[in-house]
Amino acid sequence: MNIPEQERRKAERIPVDHDIFIMVENELCEVIDISFKGASFSFKEKHLNKVQCHTTLEIYFMNGPLLYVEDIPYSLVNHQPIEDPLAYPAKDTLRRASVQFNVDKFRQVIDFHYLMTLYNAKNQIKPTPSHTYQYQALHGHS
Repeated sequence: MNIPEQERRKAERIPVDHDIFIMVENELCEVIDISFKGASFSFKEKHLNKVQCHTTLEIYFMNGPLLYVEDIPYSLVNHQPIEDPLAYPAKDTLRRASVQFNVDKFRQVIDFHYLMTLYNAKNQIKPTPSHTYQYQALHGHS
């Protein structure tokens, strides 16, 4: 996976298999990967202004019953075009956005942690190994 240097997160990234979505101002975006500190997602270029100007988003976990966390404040860290060799000239260009979550409400932190733990357990996903010590610390391992 080619991850731009300016958007590298220190928290573990969890790859997503088309079942977690982010909504920014009523635009549904497909999550590429997610962590406790941020996410990257794809969106149509025509919605770039919404992604740049909006300050909160919702995360929808669609694997099983619909679960979501709403009104998550975020900062846009990076956005860039996604190369798609199969795209037709008339097709909307996709972009990849990387955001940092600015979660400060205790309830949101608890909800998000619970949903991420549930998602990991259900899908038996192992986070990418770049920062294993943080993952182990979060889950009580040494």
